[in-house]
Amino acid sequence: MKHIETAERVCLFMEKKLTLLRRYLSLTKKMKETLKDRESTGIERLVIERKDCIKRIHKINLLVKRLGKAGPEKLLVATDRLACMIEGYLRDIRNTMEAIASVDQEVTVMVRAESESIKTQLLSMRNTRQAAQGYKRDGPASPRFLDIKR
Repeated sequence: MKHIETAERVCLFMEKKLTLLRRYLSLTKKMKETLKDRESTGIERLVIERKDCIKRIHKINLLVKRLGKAGPEKLLVATDRLACMIEGYLRDIRNTMEAIASVDQEVTVMVRAESESIKTQLLSMRNTRQAAQGYKRDGPASPRFLDIKR
């Protein structure tokens, strides 16, 4: 009976992990849309929420790992129904992670392009500022009169 409880706990943890991964995917898609619309106001909040998801997923991974180390034979004795559930969760987690990787790669490309655009704009502004400073006077210029003897 204790073996089944362990397998059920693993299923519960995997369900929580899948929910968090789907939340992470949703946040990544929102991030992509925000970048497409060239809005920078919501990006920081989305990054913070994604970090929170990662922390929570990491904690779940540690708990599942601890359950596996406590008695891997307990998981082997799980019923067929629980084994099918675990397989289903693993498949869903794998598919969700593949979707995350795809969207995350698109976001990375967009961020790199935006970064290059900002660098180009800053360089242009710096060149303009340097050109303007070339015409700047160095201190007050005294008027010159040609008829003054020295």
